[in-house]
Amino acid sequence: MLSKLIIEEERTNKFRSGLRIFNRFDVSVFKVRDTGKVVYMMNEITRSHFTGLFQAWDSQGYMDVMFQELERILHLRASQFKKDRGSGIQA
Repeated sequence: MLSKLIIEEERTNKFRSGLRIFNRFDVSVFKVRDTGKVVYMMNEITRSHFTGLFQAWDSQGYMDVMFQELERILHLRASQFKKDRGSGIQA
Protein backbone atom coordinates (compact mmCIF):
# COMPACT_ATOMS: atom_id res chain seq x y z
CA MET A 1 0.00 0.00 0.00
CA LEU A 2 2.81 2.42 0.87
CA SER A 3 4.50 1.99 -2.50
CA LYS A 4 1.20 2.61 -4.30
CA LEU A 5 0.60 5.78 -2.23
CA ILE A 6 4.08 7.06 -3.06
CA ILE A 7 3.63 6.41 -6.79
CA GLU A 8 0.25 8.13 -6.86
CA GLU A 9 1.43 11.11 -4.81
CA GLU A 10 4.47 11.62 -7.04
CA ARG A 11 2.38 11.28 -10.21
CA THR A 12 -0.15 13.82 -8.96
CA ASN A 13 2.23 16.36 -7.40
CA LYS A 14 5.19 16.00 -9.79
CA PHE A 15 7.78 15.86 -6.98
CA ARG A 16 9.26 13.16 -4.73
CA SER A 17 7.06 12.06 -1.87
CA GLY A 18 8.13 12.72 1.70
CA LEU A 19 6.78 9.26 2.48
CA ARG A 20 10.04 7.91 0.99
CA ILE A 21 11.99 9.47 3.87
CA PHE A 22 9.81 8.85 6.92
CA ASN A 23 6.34 7.62 7.75
CA ARG A 24 4.45 5.99 10.57
CA PHE A 25 2.19 2.98 10.26
CA ASP A 26 -0.75 2.79 12.64
CA VAL A 27 -1.45 -0.94 12.91
CA SER A 28 -3.95 -2.83 15.06
CA VAL A 29 -3.05 -6.40 16.00
CA PHE A 30 -5.67 -8.86 17.19
CA LYS A 31 -5.60 -12.46 18.35
CA VAL A 32 -8.65 -14.44 17.24
CA ARG A 33 -10.08 -16.06 20.35
CA ASP A 34 -11.34 -19.26 18.68
CA THR A 35 -8.29 -20.06 16.53
CA GLY A 36 -5.47 -18.24 18.28
CA LYS A 37 -4.48 -16.80 14.90
CA VAL A 38 -2.97 -13.31 14.99
CA VAL A 39 -4.35 -10.87 12.43
CA TYR A 40 -3.61 -7.23 11.75
CA MET A 41 -5.29 -4.24 10.22
CA MET A 42 -3.59 -1.15 8.78
CA ASN A 43 -5.40 1.88 10.21
CA GLU A 44 -3.39 4.63 8.54
CA ILE A 45 -0.08 5.68 7.05
CA THR A 46 1.01 9.07 8.35
CA ARG A 47 3.75 11.34 7.04
CA SER A 48 6.38 12.58 9.45
CA HIS A 49 5.12 16.09 10.25
CA PHE A 50 1.86 14.61 11.59
CA THR A 51 3.58 12.01 13.76
CA GLY A 52 3.31 12.54 17.52
CA LEU A 53 5.14 9.30 18.38
CA PHE A 54 3.38 9.11 21.73
CA GLN A 55 5.28 12.03 23.23
CA ALA A 56 2.77 12.42 26.04
CA TRP A 57 3.60 8.91 27.29
CA ASP A 58 7.34 9.60 27.47
CA SER A 59 7.58 11.26 30.88
CA GLN A 60 11.21 10.12 31.31
CA GLY A 61 12.46 11.62 28.02
CA TYR A 62 13.46 8.31 26.41
CA MET A 63 12.25 9.53 23.02
CA ASP A 64 14.80 12.38 23.02
CA VAL A 65 17.53 10.11 21.64
CA MET A 66 15.21 8.92 18.88
CA PHE A 67 14.26 12.51 17.96
CA GLN A 68 17.93 13.56 17.92
CA GLU A 69 18.78 10.69 15.58
CA LEU A 70 15.77 11.43 13.35
CA GLU A 71 16.82 15.09 13.19
CA ARG A 72 20.37 14.07 12.20
CA ILE A 73 19.15 11.71 9.47
CA LEU A 74 16.67 14.23 8.02
CA HIS A 75 19.35 16.95 8.03
CA LEU A 76 21.78 14.61 6.24
CA ARG A 77 19.15 13.69 3.64
CA ALA A 78 18.18 17.33 3.07
CA SER A 79 21.87 18.23 2.61
CA GLN A 80 22.30 15.41 0.08
CA PHE A 81 19.14 16.48 -1.75
CA LYS A 82 20.36 20.08 -1.95
CA LYS A 83 23.77 18.94 -3.24
CA ASP A 84 22.14 16.63 -5.82
CA ARG A 85 19.86 19.42 -7.07
CA GLY A 86 22.85 21.72 -7.49
CA SER A 87 24.62 19.12 -9.64
CA GLY A 88 21.55 18.44 -11.77
CA ILE A 89 21.08 14.91 -10.40
CA GLN A 90 17.43 13.90 -9.99
CA ALA A 91 16.88 12.99 -6.29
